[in-house]
Amino acid sequence: MRRNSLKDPGRFAPWLTRILINCCKDELKRRKRLTPVEPVNPGGKVMEMTSDRKLDMEQALDGVKLKYRQVLVLKYYQDMTVSEIAEVLNRPEGTIKTWLNKGLQQLRDKLKRKGAWEHDSE
Repeated sequence: MRRNSLKDPGRFAPWLTRILINCCKDELKRRKRLTPVEPVNPGGKVMEMTSDRKLDMEQALDGVKLKYRQVLVLKYYQDMTVSEIAEVLNRPEGTIKTWLNKGLQQLRDKLKRKGAWEHDSE
């Protein structure tokens, strides 16, 4: 489909995001079918170090239920609004708000269990 043939060009970004989400889901399904192999370090190059906090967050996010993780990523990594997320996922805004709250709670629980959650009450 060509972009200029869209009836409402303002809906291009949500349409494209929906396609990306579906492609990612397909890739996850494909990866589950593959057998894991030992990681290879090509050429003996030093791999980039990731901060512990970022790694903890990524691991905790991986443990969040998929539908909640999608909403969290769209909201906090893609800076989408609740209404934009609702449009992309074809869900009511109330559902998206609920999923955001439940996803954040799951994320907090995962981080607390890992001991990575540092909450200042100041």
